[in-house]
Amino acid sequence: GYLDALTSSREMSRVILDHLSEGIIAHDAGRRITCFNRAAEKITGFRREEVMGRDCHDVFTGGLCKGRCAFRHEFPSPDENRAFAVDLVTKSGETRQVELSFRNMVDEGGNAIGAMTTLRDFTREHEMARRLGEIQQFSGMVGRDEKMLAIFDLIKSVADAAAPVLIQG
Repeated sequence: GYLDALTSSREMSRVILDHLSEGIIAHDAGRRITCFNRAAEKITGFRREEVMGRDCHDVFTGGLCKGRCAFRHEFPSPDENRAFAVDLVTKSGETRQVELSFRNMVDEGGNAIGAMTTLRDFTREHEMARRLGEIQQFSGMVGRDEKMLAIFDLIKSVADAAAPVLIQG
């Protein structure tokens, strides 16, 4: 009957989402995670069971959006969409370069009911570009030497620290 069809439809939706190469994280207007596909597990290191129903700000160190979150104060307007790159800290503490695309979800009346975030891990591409010398600057500092690129990496790794950091050289 109807219940079987609904259950089958939900299961099929989950299977489809789990076969996407992009991570999908959806949450309601209260920032509680309602969908977390297999690619999101692989990218973040968190298991679906660990994050479902939790506030995304409580799950991800420094927040998933790294200060660019549209949910910091109130739910954004339905037409607000964002895309940007972040350094995502995984469950194990590893830093991954991730392209994050945020899109509001609306109901049939156009009211915002949640948001969907897609994640694309481009850590390997970023590392290859760095090794090939294609990345030569960071925050206005320019350098191509391997030691300078290592300093850029060091700066990025301590950027979220609350303590002052002095880099000399």
